[in-house]
Amino acid sequence: MTLIENAVAIMLETRLSEAFQRGDLDLDREPFFGPFGFNRGLRYYGTNISAPELDTALDGFMGQLLLAALEGFNDDDIDRVKDLLFAALDDELETLDSVQDASYAGQLTSHFLTGSGADDDERRIERQRSVIESFTTAELTNFWRWILEVTGPVVLAVGEDATALPTADQLSEVLDDARPAVVAEAVVAIDELMEAPEQAATTAENLRSTFNGDVEEWTFENGVVVSHQRSEITSGSFFVVMESSGGWSTLDDPDESVAGAAVQAVLLSGVGPHGPATLERYLESRAISLEASINEWDETISGSAAESDAEDLFALIHLSMTEPRVDEVALRSVQRGAEDILEIAETDPDIRSQELLLTLLNDGDERYETVLRQDEIDSLEADELLDIFRARFGKVDDLHVAIVGDIDASDAFDLAARYLGTLPTGPADTWTDLGIQLPTTAVTGEVPLSEGTADGGTQRVDWIIGQPTAEDEVAAVLLGTIITNRITDVIREELGASYGGFASIFADREGPGSLGSFISVDGDPARLGEIRTALTSMLDELASTGPTADEFERAVQVTDNDYNFVNNGLYLFENLANTRFPDLDTLLVDDRFFLLNGVTRDDVRGLAAELYGDDASVEVLKVLP
Repeated sequence: MTLIENAVAIMLETRLSEAFQRGDLDLDREPFFGPFGFNRGLRYYGTNISAPELDTALDGFMGQLLLAALEGFNDDDIDRVKDLLFAALDDELETLDSVQDASYAGQLTSHFLTGSGADDDERRIERQRSVIESFTTAELTNFWRWILEVTGPVVLAVGEDATALPTADQLSEVLDDARPAVVAEAVVAIDELMEAPEQAATTAENLRSTFNGDVEEWTFENGVVVSHQRSEITSGSFFVVMESSGGWSTLDDPDESVAGAAVQAVLLSGVGPHGPATLERYLESRAISLEASINEWDETISGSAAESDAEDLFALIHLSMTEPRVDEVALRSVQRGAEDILEIAETDPDIRSQELLLTLLNDGDERYETVLRQDEIDSLEADELLDIFRARFGKVDDLHVAIVGDIDASDAFDLAARYLGTLPTGPADTWTDLGIQLPTTAVTGEVPLSEGTADGGTQRVDWIIGQPTAEDEVAAVLLGTIITNRITDVIREELGASYGGFASIFADREGPGSLGSFISVDGDPARLGEIRTALTSMLDELASTGPTADEFERAVQVTDNDYNFVNNGLYLFENLANTRFPDLDTLLVDDRFFLLNGVTRDDVRGLAAELYGDDASVEVLKVLP
């Protein structure tokens, strides 16, 4: 029965999604529709819709659900949902050899608590495949009609201003008057995203040997540099990360939040000739993900796919860079989402702390704000956002790509040569110094909490400008562990003033390079003075005398244990750094244990002195009103 519930939910969510992408549903964002269990095992279908006019939105939403019952599911619906469910089972089957212990623990816990199956995974998958194969249009249509016949919807209108919400009577009237929506034109189906280009030629090839396998590197005529490392950490899938210098600092009108909106709008739209509904329909049964970001000094595209879907991932990357688009529905979704964040930011102390921290770090420059203002939201235009995306991703000059995972070198080369080596070439550029002067003294800001709130705390940033060495990176890990342990042992356990906290010290190779320290401690706002005094005291002590022998050895043991754990992400960013910054002393996986054994307590003390030994820092406090 659960499989039937899931299949019906997928088909209904697909219809709702396509209606939203056509503009037939006046919603803030694409709707979710799915089954869940609640209250002694009772089964529900649930959804959340957000809209400027909830009663109008509810009417359109119910119209789509009633239309599905009136006309019934068709062979196309069934074929699509079967393909999607089969693809999920195939993906699970591919990764059985790399399932982590936590997954087995969760499966056994669910078995004993809820009675779910705990038999052999391959037998379970085959049994589920047989059930899915037996689905018919009549069976699933009748199930959905039965649901609508024997149950009534539970509708809650939620919002800050009760006077702006529809009343219970108004919602009941909408439900009573709801009628099936008008049958819409079918979504165009495609067989491929694009015709595969011819392979581009290489200008250089290189082989780098590591303890974890060979890394092959290819440079193409357009300047794109691609590295590949075979890894079976996650069976049947692989990952891609692409980076280049520039970022939003190079835009004619630099602005971090607007650049972020441009990326969101493009990723929510279609590509090339394919509208968002067509694209979603093509990708729905494929195990593909794609993300992008425009940072201050660089831009990034990252993705993953099942090995069987590799060509579609590279085609999607190619089209996203060469033929991006911003559809009106996507623009509206970005604006609605930005308004939600803006509304939350007005009262959320954590978001306000983050924004204030950025403001103080960057001399009050509004270009570094991550939350769009209402005037910025209102002024967003599709053409403007598309131009921003094209400015940073449309042409390549120093693009570096890392491919890591369960994909052969020959396949990776073929895809890179056809879809990345053929990207159009643009003029060389690099990051731009926007002239921001970091503080030279201690700068402190405050975020008032709501009356009665107990979630106080402090966030502190310190820095060293300049390119760090590989030894610095290892010492930074040790220092971060030592500070985190002291926060736990002293501020939380001895003082009892904190709920917890941590220190993260990280290298940034972009721009001029830096080592940044971020320390966060949560606690009782009434005892914030004690927390700050204890934190300042421990940082001063580490800068002057360094860690004790015991805590240094404890940090080394923790780091040694962490270094024994590797994942594909670690290889991805090592390989990227190796090709992007060949003249810098970057940390390699092969060198980590050797360097760890060479770091001394005095090295950690020296790093602490550089980070915390002067007055330059930025701190934001969450304080009582």
